[in-house]
Amino acid sequence: MSMKMSVLRNVKREDIPQNFENGFAKGEMLPNTYPGVATYKCTLKAGSNVTPKVYTDKTQIFFFTKGTGYIATPKKAYNITEAAVYIPMFDAEGFSIQAATDLEYLELLVDITEDDKKKLHHSRMTLPHFRLLSDCDRYEEGFKSKGILSYIIVTRGRLARILMGLVSGDGPDYVGEHSHETVMQWFYGMDGTKFEFTASGETITVEDGDWVYIPEKTLHSATTAAGEKINYVWFEVDCD
Repeated sequence: MSMKMSVLRNVKREDIPQNFENGFAKGEMLPNTYPGVATYKCTLKAGSNVTPKVYTDKTQIFFFTKGTGYIATPKKAYNITEAAVYIPMFDAEGFSIQAATDLEYLELLVDITEDDKKKLHHSRMTLPHFRLLSDCDRYEEGFKSKGILSYIIVTRGRLARILMGLVSGDGPDYVGEHSHETVMQWFYGMDGTKFEFTASGETITVEDGDWVYIPEKTLHSATTAAGEKINYVWFEVDCD
């Protein structure tokens, strides 16, 4: 009897490497899930700062999931007072991150292809870009329960192949079964989250700090019980 191979990959918060040096730790989450995409969990201790490497050949997204601080560029400072996104203008401008409290964030890197270059030249969001989650646009989808709040962080077509958003709701709530024909998806459990995530018939519990990956065309859904919470970031890269 043949066994069905799992398409779902996940790593628990406690298994993501976080080796500190000068108050900063950066560990790769689920390496080698898709060519040209690297995803990292970063932690910056209160009072510490870091100057991230910037790139000419990669799109780079920083999503701040927990804590407070600020981003300092040569021209402006951006206060991190809640969940927030920062997208630098490639290597055109360096910046540093300062933590007021312990600060946790994702660093997401996507290689820029020749097709990406054409799309970014034709149309893209103005960079650098900073936005608090509460300032992001909301959207609705019919397969989600009424209590679910959905935020768009990176809109389709504004950063080549990349899309990003956040879904949040207090249980009992659900995100109904659906799939995406041409996008790889990653999910990160935000503060206080606990829900059941099902992909291609396999179910796992996703909690704060967990990282999950599914390939394109994968049927998936999420449910949470009363007293628990759906609260996750989704990150997509179009493979078409």
